[in-house]
Amino acid sequence: MLDEWMPVFSDAAWRVACHLARETYGRRGREAFTVSIRALAHKLRRSTATIQKAVRELEEAGAVVIERRRHTDGSPAPSRYRLRWEDE
Repeated sequence: MLDEWMPVFSDAAWRVACHLARETYGRRGREAFTVSIRALAHKLRRSTATIQKAVRELEEAGAVVIERRRHTDGSPAPSRYRLRWEDE
C-alpha cells in the first residue's frame, strides 16, 4: 500500500504514513499510534506546519483515521493515528 501512496501524496504526507506504519504494524504490532504533531515533526525533521498539512492531506484522502484527544483540563493531547488499508 505504501508503494501505491508514494506517487500520490506529497513527500511529507508519505513520510508521515511510513512513520505511522513503522510505529504500528511494522515495529510495534499494534493498530494505532499515539503521537503529537511536535514529536512527529521532530522525528521527521520537518516543521510542525508541514506535518499538520501532511496529516490533513492523509486524513482528507481517507488514508488515516485520527482520534483527536484532550487532557482533562481541555487542552490538546497527542492524537491517536490509525492507517486505513485497502481492505477497510
